[in-house]
Amino acid sequence: MFQFTTFYCFHLPLSSLPSLILAFIRLAMRSLYLLVLLLFTVVVCTALTPAEWEELLANGTRQRLRSFNWLYLTDDRPAIYGLNIWALPKQDYLQDWTIERLNDNEWIAETTFVGFEWFPLLGHDKAVCSISKSSSNSHQVVIKSNRVAGNFFIAHNMEDEKYNYAKEARVANNQQPSAILTPVKNPNGSWSFKSRGNKWLSGHAYYEYYDPKRYYVNFQPANMNCEHWFLEPYTPPSPPTIMDELLANGGKRQFKSYNGMYLTDDHPSSYIWAFAKDGTMNTKQDWTIVQMNNNKVAIKSNDHGFFIGHGGGGWAKPAVVPDEWEMLTPVKNDDGTWSFHSRWNGWLSAHTLYERDRYYVNFETNNWRCERWKLEMYLS
Repeated sequence: MFQFTTFYCFHLPLSSLPSLILAFIRLAMRSLYLLVLLLFTVVVCTALTPAEWEELLANGTRQRLRSFNWLYLTDDRPAIYGLNIWALPKQDYLQDWTIERLNDNEWIAETTFVGFEWFPLLGHDKAVCSISKSSSNSHQVVIKSNRVAGNFFIAHNMEDEKYNYAKEARVANNQQPSAILTPVKNPNGSWSFKSRGNKWLSGHAYYEYYDPKRYYVNFQPANMNCEHWFLEPYTPPSPPTIMDELLANGGKRQFKSYNGMYLTDDHPSSYIWAFAKDGTMNTKQDWTIVQMNNNKVAIKSNDHGFFIGHGGGGWAKPAVVPDEWEMLTPVKNDDGTWSFHSRWNGWLSAHTLYERDRYYVNFETNNWRCERWKLEMYLS
């Protein structure tokens, strides 16, 4: 009597098909038992049903990823030891991600075990199998941040063989595959994501023993409890917060000080200035407010790309990379103006006159009239 079993869904490049077929033929002619073992060990079923794909992708909406310890996948800056991807407690911002399906020209092979047939020349049964090409849709995804300025993909730093930390990637394709992940639905309703480095996205390692609310995100060799992520819909805070107001229009703003001067990038000067508004200097007076973490921002020049930092002596200084000195807490004042407070207890100010229509920008200890800025949107 024939026995029928069907095995589905293993991933392989098209170039591997001839070698695979040859291996099946050789095993079928030599040993039925080796063939069955091959089918069970090599053919790993990872394909998702249409309903599971619908659940995973959520129609392109933003989602939170919650780890086993009730911490959430988070883009948190400035980076600590070069790392900005963490698992942190639930917060309003920078925990929303979009899971997108890829089509990278890989295909799915469907292998069907038809049954046994007597083969006289061998003196025993041989297995009858068929291999057929099925859907060309990829069964892989990327996890994309929704950062207002500079979104990225979660990627596996495969060059870091010891820690395998998660990192940013701007590109996800076969040439740069570190951000390409295979999703797996777990029996407990959670999801796991396997990189092409054969490891699983994980939030299992705490940053400090005395800080149980910050965990590293890296990739681990086994899909266990720490590698399970639960998907939750992301709901923006309601009513909108001051951060929503600041980031509207992509955070594009001009900063007008109390004296009518505008925050100005006067490169290559080592100072930040406030000049009179001048049509010939429009790009030098255009800035982008960049969200750094749940409640802090940085101010980036659109002309030369540097960030405003709290420098020595209280002077505002340009910085290539936003770090602690560039982290500013925005405050909405009662009169509708905005003030920006540094980590070093200073307020961004334009109160020091250098010459007519030119003021130094520095950081002062109090939030008074000179430290208040009117923000004007621009469209360029």
